Amino acid sequence: MDPNNKVRLAVAKNPSCPPAILANLAIDAVLDVRFAVLENPNADYQARQAICRSPDEDMRRLLAESNSVEEDIRNELLSDPSAAVRAGMAANTTAPHILAALIQDADAKVRAGAALNPLTSTEQRRRLARNKSASVRIALVQSVELAREDLEVLATDRSANVRWWVATVPGTPISERTMPQHTKRASLSTPTPFSFGAGRGVDMETATALIIDGL
Repeated sequence: MDPNNKVRLAVAKNPSCPPAILANLAIDAVLDVRFAVLENPNADYQARQAICRSPDEDMRRLLAESNSVEEDIRNELLSDPSAAVRAGMAANTTAPHILAALIQDADAKVRAGAALNPLTSTEQRRRLARNKSASVRIALVQSVELAREDLEVLATDRSANVRWWVATVPGTPISERTMPQHTKRASLSTPTPFSFGAGRGVDMETATALIIDGL
């Protein structure tokens, strides 16, 4: 392989580059070269497999966010040791069984990623609205339309951050019954909102990236 970084980058960007060479470049020491392989239309299963098994977490996450990977690679990424990789997959997958599995992930960051996914079912949203992690509940409120019953539950959430986001949603059922008692007795200072979400003014790519960065 050429020792010059710019030459290898040019090769990785070339749509006529043989797949076998792209597979080698997928684990190149230079980040830009690796990213170029991911975007190359001539990259095949061998290249995607090399990315899937590479130590580069960002590359694996970007691969996991794609819905055009082979089933065996997708299943391997489903059990990736990085929560960031699994969260990226959770937020972007179109496969119902993958989404269902990631909603139950042990890591809250992954469940928050699943909450961003617009393909969650009504039942899945109901469960996420009652998730033990506030970050998951906030991601849900910011990302998708919720049933009135779920909004009522979230309007009395123990987290002020969750209640703040619920209060910003048009159509939230606000009443004496849904307002927590402690918010009736004294006014709360506006909590600093978590800055991630999709579907309510924040695009999915930004929302996913912010979840991956951590809370």
